[in-house]
Amino acid sequence: MTKSEIFKAAHAFARASVCKIGDYMVAFQYSLKVVYKKLKLGASFVQLEMAAKEVSKKYEAEIIKQEGFFTNNRVFTTMKGTKCKVYKFASKEDYMRIADKSFGMPFDCDGVITAYKY
Repeated sequence: MTKSEIFKAAHAFARASVCKIGDYMVAFQYSLKVVYKKLKLGASFVQLEMAAKEVSKKYEAEIIKQEGFFTNNRVFTTMKGTKCKVYKFASKEDYMRIADKSFGMPFDCDGVITAYKY
C-alpha cells in the first residue's frame, strides 16, 4: 500500500470517528494508528475502507439513538446550486420536533428518516 492510500484510509476512519471524538486532528492521529495496526495484520485498502464505513454507521446510529438526530456538518451543493446539509432522524416524531421551514421533505433511507436542511 502506498502512503497516499494509507492516508486516504486514515482520513476515512477520521471522518467516521470525528463525530464521536469531537476533534478532527485527534481523530486523524488515532486513525493513523488504527490503519498501521490493521496493515500489520494484513488488511488491504478495500478492507480498511469497508471497516471505516462500518465504524461510521455504528457511530451515527449511536448518536441518532442518543440525540434523536445526526448531521456530519458537511455542506452539499444540489444540482440547482443550492447549499444544504443532510440530517438523519431516529423517528418521524424527532423530525417534527426539530424541523423548521428550512428543512425539505423527509424520506426513509435504510430505516432512518433523512431530510435536507437548506
